[in-house]
Amino acid sequence: MNIKEYISSGILETYLLGGLSTAEAAEVKVYAQQYAEIRAELNRLEEDLENLALSYAKKPSSSLKSKISSKLDFVEPKEVKVIPIPSFYKQAIAASIVFAIVSATSAAYFWNKWQEAEGRVLTLESEKTVLTDNFNFTKQKLERATNSISLMQDTNSVLVTLKGSALSPNAVAKVLWNKSTKDVYLGGLAELPAPSADQQYQLWALVDGKPVDMGVFDLDKNTSLQRLKTIGNAQAFAVTLEKKGGSPTPTLTALYLIGTI
Repeated sequence: MNIKEYISSGILETYLLGGLSTAEAAEVKVYAQQYAEIRAELNRLEEDLENLALSYAKKPSSSLKSKISSKLDFVEPKEVKVIPIPSFYKQAIAASIVFAIVSATSAAYFWNKWQEAEGRVLTLESEKTVLTDNFNFTKQKLERATNSISLMQDTNSVLVTLKGSALSPNAVAKVLWNKSTKDVYLGGLAELPAPSADQQYQLWALVDGKPVDMGVFDLDKNTSLQRLKTIGNAQAFAVTLEKKGGSPTPTLTALYLIGTI
């Protein structure tokens, strides 16, 4: 490398005035470290530029500052000391920002996934509730059916068929009376007209020709057997339509079902 030609090229002056590209300025720095002549010339040029600037500098009058301050009407700020941030901390800050962005994105992603999972859990819980209700309902029906079979298989039980009167000739019902326990069950209801809101069907046992109240009942199609009152002796059973809650004596004009033992 011809150092004299390099110095005389004017590249050092351009470097000091900030006119070089980043790559060119880096090259000057490298040469200044490698060659003492170039480094010395840079120092001399820096001194010359500084002396030139000082030679043209004009010191302002002492009153100028106060005049400007009075016109602008501001409080002179205190000098703020600027501490340069080392490159290591700049990298750390940049890494922290990137980490924060990645964390926020990850949090949003996993939040959405958690919401989806929670929705699926709620759906499964709802389905589980439905299945549990269906299971309990089926279990109850099975228990009632099993109980009905056990009652009918009991040798002490008497099954009485009640047939419809002229008011409802197609109506039918079954009375299961256990002579040992004295329990009376009603089931097998069919074709009985639905009563009005203020009326209810009532079962009667005929004991020595006299009617005995056995209780009121509803037309519950989901119940195999409805347990009513107990009776120690009976020759027949009948059903009448009475006021809601029952009547102390049967209304014979509202007789719907009757069956003898």
